Amino acid sequence: MKITFFINYIFLLLFILQCLILPAQNQYSIDSLENIIKSTHNDTTKTSAFINLSYQYQDNNPGKALELGLQALTISIKANYQQNIGKAHSNLGELYFNKGDYGSSSNNFFQALKIFEKLNDKVAIADCYRNIGWIYFYQKNYTGALNSWNNSFALNQEMNRKKEMAQNYNDFGVVYRAEKKYNEAIMSYCNALKTAEGIGNKKIIGATYANLSVTYDEMGKLSQAIENSEKSIKIAEENGDKRYLSTAYSDLGVYYAKDEKIYE
Repeated sequence: MKITFFINYIFLLLFILQCLILPAQNQYSIDSLENIIKSTHNDTTKTSAFINLSYQYQDNNPGKALELGLQALTISIKANYQQNIGKAHSNLGELYFNKGDYGSSSNNFFQALKIFEKLNDKVAIADCYRNIGWIYFYQKNYTGALNSWNNSFALNQEMNRKKEMAQNYNDFGVVYRAEKKYNEAIMSYCNALKTAEGIGNKKIIGATYANLSVTYDEMGKLSQAIENSEKSIKIAEENGDKRYLSTAYSDLGVYYAKDEKIYE
């Protein structure tokens, strides 16, 4: 979900700069999708194009993205294509979530979930449960979040979706950390690391190290916080993730400053 798209807690704290000019690749995708919308008379194809176009605008023009998302839902309902109705609701759920409108977001995700359950689309069901869990989390309903993520994890485990399982483990850690259940949080992050390392997913590995560093910092274990922060930074450097690095270096500097004060 684009709720993101690897919605780990540490990355949700980053300040995301808005770009005035879309990257060339995105602009190419936008042009292609707009041409499909103009030229096709097939409602199913048109709905898919509207949904994908909405995704393209999500970060750069949320208002436009929402307008396109609503159009996608209208067309998909008219065509009575259940899969796309579910996708359109899910897309709207993400858009409203990003606006902080958790009521509308929850309503759309539950509408999507209902449709995907009728279709027995287990992948989409698992993703819906994960997204719903994040709504509960931001409403500080940690029990609801854990229940939703457990449902997501069970399905992902059944389908052997290792990447998504690693994300679920990170999600569990976020809740446990919020509840100050630090041992459970660390155990969840270690499970995330093991799973992500098994498939070589460096992005999740880096995010998990970042989550571990924050957890150890909250526990007052600064040496472990520094160690995990440095591991996260190393992976981000290898991946060329400049957006994350500026914040990561700042956080590492804070850890070092705290560490020095201990020995003053």
